[in-house]
Amino acid sequence: MRRERLIARIVKKSNLGPHLIPAQSLDIVGDIAIVKLPEAQAEMKSRLADALLREVPSIKVVYQQTGPVAGDFRLRNLEWLAGEKRSFTTYKEHGCNFEVDVVKDYFSPRLAHERTIVAKQVKAFELGNNRGQTIVNMFAGVGTFSIRIAKETSLSRIYSIDLNPDAFTRMFRNVMSNKMLERVVCMFGDSTVLVENVLRRRADRVLMPLPEKYFQYLGSAITALRPEGGIINLQNFTHAGKRMNPKKESRSQLETTLQNFRCTYIIEDERVIRPVGPGWYQVAHDIKIMST
Repeated sequence: MRRERLIARIVKKSNLGPHLIPAQSLDIVGDIAIVKLPEAQAEMKSRLADALLREVPSIKVVYQQTGPVAGDFRLRNLEWLAGEKRSFTTYKEHGCNFEVDVVKDYFSPRLAHERTIVAKQVKAFELGNNRGQTIVNMFAGVGTFSIRIAKETSLSRIYSIDLNPDAFTRMFRNVMSNKMLERVVCMFGDSTVLVENVLRRRADRVLMPLPEKYFQYLGSAITALRPEGGIINLQNFTHAGKRMNPKKESRSQLETTLQNFRCTYIIEDERVIRPVGPGWYQVAHDIKIMST
C-alpha cells in the first residue's frame, strides 16, 4: 500500500489533522514505522502511534525521528513511541532480505528505486560487454546496494565498505544470508584509507551513497577507478527554490567540485531521488570519468 493511502486511512480513523502527517514523514522498515512529527504534541504522537499499530497489523513498533541523520555513522535520532521495545527488524527488497537496526545502522527504504537503477546499469554493462565490473561501494551500510547489485547480476564483484562496526556486522550477515559471499567482499574501515592502500586503481565503478559529504570523498572515488576511467554513481543534497531545477543546481555544485581534479568527465545521467525538506532535494548523478 502506498504511503499516501496508508496515511489517509490512519488520519481518518484517528481524527488527526492531515497537516501533521505528510507522506514524506513516514518510513516503514520491516515491521517498524518511523514518523517525523517535530511539531506534534505528546498526545498526538501517542494517538498516531496507536493508530499505526491498530490499522496496520504488520507494524509492531513505532518510533519518532526527533532530529536529522547525523554523525559519522549517519544515524537517526529516534524516540520509541509504541509497540514492542526493539529496534531490530528484517527488511525485504526485490528478493533480498536485510537485517537492520534502525537505531544503530544507517538505512533508508526510500532509496529502493535508486538501488534498482544502479543494479540495472551494472546488468546492462555485463550484457553488453560479456564481463563483470569491479565495484567499490564506499559507504555500504548494511549492504543494500552491494547485495542488490550482486543479486541481479552474475559476473561483477563488489567491495563493500563501512566504518560503523554495527552496520558492518549486519552487512556481513546479510551477505551470508543472501548467499553472496563469492560476489561481495565486506571491508571494515575508512573508505579513503582502504582505497589508498588496497583498492587503488582497481574499480570500474564506484558507489557514493553519502550525499552530505560526497565532496570530501570524491578524490578517493576517482583514485579507486582504473587509469582508463570508469563510472561514479554519486548522490548529493542540493537546495532549489520554486523556480529552480534541483538537477541543474546539483550539477553546478558537482562540476565546481570536479574542477579540483585533473580528469575529464561526462555527466551521463542525473535524477531527483526525493525531496528531503522544504526546497531541499536528494539528487543522483552518474559520472563517466574518461581518465584518471
